[in-house]
Amino acid sequence: RVFKMGKYSKGMSLLTNVLINSAPALRLLCFFSLIGMILFGSMIFFCEQGEWMVTADFPEGAYLRMDVTGTQYEPSPFVSIPSCFWWVIVTQTTVGYGDQYPVTDVGKVVGSFCMVSGILVLALPIT
Repeated sequence: RVFKMGKYSKGMSLLTNVLINSAPALRLLCFFSLIGMILFGSMIFFCEQGEWMVTADFPEGAYLRMDVTGTQYEPSPFVSIPSCFWWVIVTQTTVGYGDQYPVTDVGKVVGSFCMVSGILVLALPIT
């Protein structure tokens, strides 16, 4: 019933026409976003993974990296490449929640390139 209501609405028919006409640009946006997720997710994982250590806080071991101050170790939030995809999407769309962030110099460079590529990826399909 709800879909039949949209059939007689000018607004709904306009929205459907816009989505149909924008499909090629949306596919291009999704493709570039997927490539960026795989590329930058892999790069940030290997830059920020840290070292495997067994400590008193982590008796079974964990990947630990130096914190922002460089004085003590903290568990790395980048635990796998698929989990890094969240960081890539948040960084590329310039939302930046702050739940995951790079602390190494190489990781910060990767993050900078990820931010710039996000702006380019969002601008490419509409130009």
